[in-house]
Parts: sequence; structure tokens; C-alpha cells
Amino acid sequence: MKKLYTFVCIYVYIHICMGKRRKKYLTEVVDEIKALFKNYEQKAFIRNEIRDIYYLSLKEFKIYKSEDYWTFEDLLKKEGVLVEIKLIHQDNSSERTIFTTNDGSNFDIGLRIKQRSYFSHHTALDLLNLTSQVPKVYYLSQDLHMVNSIRQSIKADLTQDKINKAFSKEQRQTSNIYRIQNRNIKFIILERKALNHEIGVVRDSSLTNWPCTDVERTLIDIAIRPQYSGGIFSVIEAYNRAYKKIDLEKLNSYLVDFNYKYPYHQLIGFYLNRTGYAKNQLGDFSSKISNYRFYMTYNMVSMQFDDYWKVFYPKGINF
Repeated sequence: MKKLYTFVCIYVYIHICMGKRRKKYLTEVVDEIKALFKNYEQKAFIRNEIRDIYYLSLKEFKIYKSEDYWTFEDLLKKEGVLVEIKLIHQDNSSERTIFTTNDGSNFDIGLRIKQRSYFSHHTALDLLNLTSQVPKVYYLSQDLHMVNSIRQSIKADLTQDKINKAFSKEQRQTSNIYRIQNRNIKFIILERKALNHEIGVVRDSSLTNWPCTDVERTLIDIAIRPQYSGGIFSVIEAYNRAYKKIDLEKLNSYLVDFNYKYPYHQLIGFYLNRTGYAKNQLGDFSSKISNYRFYMTYNMVSMQFDDYWKVFYPKGINF
């Protein structure tokens, strides 16, 4: 009996060891691979990231090396682990491939287009519940470094004639746009040149589930680029929705840090005042009213003028 027990123990040990060493085919570890993806917080991936997961799986699940990457990718799609999304560039028709899990969203897809990007403008309004519009366009920003001497030379070169000329035309818009193939969804990529990076950008989940500009930074962005924000009526709606939720000190500090060439302090002070804040609450903004007459938006035909904030705005507009 003792010999039989010893034999059984040896037999079990050998088979356990052989089982540990035995290589497997991908089809044998489908459940393990599915579990691996379920454990990822990330819901969308570029191909290089999927390739990294493939190499990890080879080692983790002891898969035959003859099972190549393309077999791995095909298995993920066949088993419904990932869905392949094709993005087409609007300007040059180049393609990008993004893979998303079944519970991945357009927000997840967008973040894989550009490294270290974050949601801004109208998309930030949606995430912060500052708009009633349902978006079909997603705005992503990326910060680029700007040399301080360049910023100062541009600012010193500002004149009223140059302001008038710039705002007499349509706002320039980027052509860096991707659309999802066979779907009416677009991603607009904006590059912002600045000395300080990611002012007012929240990357943890304390604000939204995705990296996004906070309320104060968003209010600055939409005032500067209303065409990326649903237009001036959308901007007005956002300021009204944010009323009494705005940290005025933080908003002012962001503007100081940005150090824009245009007098945006007076434009944003104008919005805040029209939204409901009293002038005596807006000292940080009124103290920076310049000698320049500024504009609420681009290419206005019929205008009124606010003498206090020195801002032109469309005639008949209702706040």
C-alpha cells in the first residue's frame, strides 16, 4: 500500500511538472486571454499595444511561438474580445487602426489617436454637463512647447488694426481631423503652443472618466475658439450653466499663466458679467481691461459694443 501511494505521488508530480512545461495553442487559452483584457482599465488599443500583450501572453500562458501575432489578432476579433476600428484622415486619407473592447466608447477610441492628448472645447462641455447638445464631433488637444521669446515678440507686435483684421474673417480651423469609417463620428485634433503644459487638465478620475479640461480651463478655451465649442450660443449656455460654480481666482490664474497676446481677460470678464457676476466680483478681470477694442467672435456683420469691457458682440444677442 505504501508503494502504491508513493507511485501515485510520483505520477501526479511528473504530470503536474509536464503540464507546466507543455506548450499550448492559442485556442486552448482563449478564456485566459479574455480574462486578461477584462482586467485592463484601458478599453481601446493601438496595434503596438496589442503586440505587447501578445508577447506577454506567449510567456504568461506558455503558447507555442509558432502561433504568430496575426493569428493572435485574428483570434481576438473572432472571439469578440476586440473590435477593429478604421480611422480615415480627412485631409490626406491616411488610415489608422484602433482596437476597442465591446464596452469601449468613442472617448476611449479618441485617446488612442494622439499620445498625451486630452478632451477639450465642446467635448469638455459634454463631459462636464455644460451643454445640452449631443456631440458627434470629439475635440482632443495636445500641448506643444513654445519658446518664451517667441511669445513676447508676438505680443509686442499687437495693434488694433491687426485685431480688427483677424476678427473680420472666419476663424481658422484645423484640418487634422479623423473620422470613423462608415460612421458619422469625427475626432478633431488641436495642438496648443504654450509655455506651460496642461494648465487646468485633470487626468485622474476625480472629474470625469477621461482626461479633460476642468470647468475654468474649458470656459477659457470656448471663449477663445467658439467654433470648436458649438458656436457662441453654446458658449453662452456653458457660462450660464457654470454660473456660481466657477472659481474666479483659478480662472484668472490660468489666464495669467497662459499670457495670451490678445486681451482675453476683458472678453471673459464680459461673459462672466453678462452671465450674472457683478463687476465688483470681477476685479481681476476689469483691472486688465486693455486699450484695445476686442471681439466676442469672428466675422460678425451686425455688432453692438460694450463700453465697459470694450468688447464687440452680435447685435440682438440674448444672455
